[in-house]
Amino acid sequence: HSSQIIDYYGDESVQQVENFDRMLLNCDEMDFKILKGLMNGLTYEQVAERNYFSANTVKYRVHLMMKNGGGYDSKRELLDELKKYGLKL
Repeated sequence: HSSQIIDYYGDESVQQVENFDRMLLNCDEMDFKILKGLMNGLTYEQVAERNYFSANTVKYRVHLMMKNGGGYDSKRELLDELKKYGLKL
């Protein structure tokens, strides 16, 4: 046994995974419909139309997911993260 203490919270990758996990836990059915549409290559407007949301609602929800997921700079980064972990929606 080693007496060395491992600081997982100082590890940036652990923090990213925890933020991403927290973001997914806060998603509701509407958010998952939005993410599924975007992962299938739909635009905000197409996602809104197919799910009877307004385009502004879709944009706002994606913005919140990007912010709550650890500060993604773009929708593409968020979607890449979903693909990276192999999440199927």
